[in-house]
Amino acid sequence: MDASADPGDPLVCCRRRAGSPARFRLSLLGTARTLLQGKDYTGWSISDVEPKSVAEKIAGEYRSIFESREPIYFETSYDRGEFSRPFAYHFLRLPLASKDMPVGHILSVGTFEETDIRKIHDFFGLPSD
Repeated sequence: MDASADPGDPLVCCRRRAGSPARFRLSLLGTARTLLQGKDYTGWSISDVEPKSVAEKIAGEYRSIFESREPIYFETSYDRGEFSRPFAYHFLRLPLASKDMPVGHILSVGTFEETDIRKIHDFFGLPSD
């Protein structure tokens, strides 16, 4: 897959690192997800994602998916008060595996408004340009 095929595609595909089910590596980040994260983490371990609170949240979700073999959907929203429009982003994480085989990959797809990127960066304490 080519991450540049659709500039608005926030695709993330993660695979388990051989020999260590608790270590996950990001094998492909879409350009929109890279923009949201503020960095291209393709090839990096989830434990390297900043801030650490986000890395821990993602790792916990991935561990749960590997153990349960069930997809998860979640929405994160934040209302910054009466003078700012609230924002939200949505993620669906899907385990990929052959029947009776361990989960080999997790496909994550997220949606968010491009105009909310600065608010999301502020929410997670990420630097904005």
